[in-house]
Amino acid sequence: MNEQQATRTLSVNVGNNIRRWRHQHSMTQIELSKRIGLSQSYFSKIELGQKNPNLNTLSKLSKATGITIGELLNEPSE
Repeated sequence: MNEQQATRTLSVNVGNNIRRWRHQHSMTQIELSKRIGLSQSYFSKIELGQKNPNLNTLSKLSKATGITIGELLNEPSE
């Protein structure tokens, strides 16, 4: 796997983990994006794996959800 593929995989993992958490907690994208101070459109792109969140954004996501940064980056477990 090259660097670009690895980055894409991490982005998709973050998006999938955030989406799963959000659904488990019956929260909308708008609610969670406001909680962490991101626009809903940017947050949506993170969830879709189209944007690679920086460390500051990962930290905000971690604090808002209680998911560690490591867990955010890992492939979701079923």
